[in-house]
Amino acid sequence: MAAALRRVIAVTLDDLDGPGSGILELPVSICWSLESPRFDLSDRDQVRSAYKFVIDAARQPGHLTPYLNAGLLKDIWGDLGLPRGKRAAWEALNPGLRARPAATAA
Repeated sequence: MAAALRRVIAVTLDDLDGPGSGILELPVSICWSLESPRFDLSDRDQVRSAYKFVIDAARQPGHLTPYLNAGLLKDIWGDLGLPRGKRAAWEALNPGLRARPAATAA
């Protein structure tokens, strides 16, 4: 029997109080596959990589809050490669993450 899909979602983006700049160092329990679990938050690609590790490894909301920053998450959300079900679950509880329509020229 297949294991049930676990989805851990921040109830509100306000709960996410991780750093918004500098270096984010993830614990081995979240980022076990890399030699260095340090990510430069000024580098968009590194933010995406770190946030994907955190979201995929989280087993309870407390695993998200010290590492994810609401502003950075909103910024990279559209480029974060998450499975459709996980993305939909996050967006259902956090509508601010949904893709915004492009602005039209006046």
